[in-house]
Amino acid sequence: MGLLQNQIRSELSYSVQTGRELRRDFSFVAVPAGQGTHYYAGDLNGNGVQDKDEFLEAQTPDAQFRTYIKVFLPTADYLTAYQNRLSYRLSLAAPRGWRETGDWRAALARLSSITSVTVDRRTTSPALLTRLSPFSFTKDDDQLLAFNQLLRNTLYFNRANPVFGMELTVQQTQQKTLLAQGFDLRNLAGQSLLLRRTLAQSFTGRFIVSHDVREAQASYSQVPGSPSYRNYRLLIYTAQPEISYQPSPALRLTGTLLHSTKRNAWPERAAEASGTFTDLGLETRLSQVGKRTLTASTHATRVEFAGEANSVVGLEILQALRPGANYTWNLNLEQRLANGLNINLAYDGRKASGLNVVHTGRMQVAVLF
Repeated sequence: MGLLQNQIRSELSYSVQTGRELRRDFSFVAVPAGQGTHYYAGDLNGNGVQDKDEFLEAQTPDAQFRTYIKVFLPTADYLTAYQNRLSYRLSLAAPRGWRETGDWRAALARLSSITSVTVDRRTTSPALLTRLSPFSFTKDDDQLLAFNQLLRNTLYFNRANPVFGMELTVQQTQQKTLLAQGFDLRNLAGQSLLLRRTLAQSFTGRFIVSHDVREAQASYSQVPGSPSYRNYRLLIYTAQPEISYQPSPALRLTGTLLHSTKRNAWPERAAEASGTFTDLGLETRLSQVGKRTLTASTHATRVEFAGEANSVVGLEILQALRPGANYTWNLNLEQRLANGLNINLAYDGRKASGLNVVHTGRMQVAVLF
């Protein structure tokens, strides 16, 4: 639906259905290094057994952190589930004629926003309102079988202006999954502000500040009496200035400086865990339209960490880095060989503090019909 010459656009989709939800189990299967999605973090509880909650999702493309895949297994347990789905998108902008008025409407015409809401919810609750409402969700709701929610709103100032612009984004992603052992909950919420300014004919500056909350909660644990074994709530603050130099449409050089702090704020945490990251990066991009794109980047990261590095929270904070000096670099080539035939070559290198250099290479061929 569009109003005011399509300056206000609204799209809504909503559906309700009844079905059966399969309670799922899962296991981890070893695969050749580099082809997996998870890795074994070690015997974190000291029982001498590879427990399921000791496998963590890989945060980097390094082959040493991609040695297992997570395979979901069906069970014989079915539950009657009531499902509803909601998808909504709202785009707002001032009428184009306001830009030429020269009064307060011209300033308001610089603003625009996009809001999107996506909710997919399945529950066993017999209450009619609970079955129909997509927003009835609490972390302790045992009748909730699965829940996926994405909320995002971006407010733009001078969105199409090539000289100066600003973006304020607020978003939240929540996911709850029913497993044979219990529930698995993931929550990611964040607010970010982006400022961009064209400094000269070939130079562009950007500055990004953000605050994120990354939360994981599981109702199962292999450690008796330790409900917070896999649970964490990370508070993340980031500031990142960057400058780009683009002398021609084919070449772009970008330098970045990132400073980030992470701290575990879970109420029942067994020990404190926090990290401070300072990253200096340089990226080069060379492209030929319709032929090839070559991207090379290198990063030097200084890490200060307090806590147990081999714990679940420590591994999540460090994300394959180690306290001290870390260096990473990568090279990526996308080549178009013929109509519908593309090849991608990628190389990643990593030198973590106190460890040997790790090299990873990948090749992918894609055929488009």
